[in-house]
Amino acid sequence: MQRDEPMDETRMFNLIKAVAEQRGCRLVDVDFENHTINIEGPEEAQLECATALERLMNPDGDRLQ
Repeated sequence: MQRDEPMDETRMFNLIKAVAEQRGCRLVDVDFENHTINIEGPEEAQLECATALERLMNPDGDRLQ
């Protein structure tokens, strides 16, 4: 897969799930249509997970809104 080629939803879901689990969170839901991710876990782990996911989704460093 080329870097500029879009990732399919299954691969993206698995990547998001792995990032969440590595940081002690549980992936509850991913809504690709509305661009939302719902995770559960301790507050500190959720913050780490959200930060890592933001970096994953936006590697250029612009904050997502």
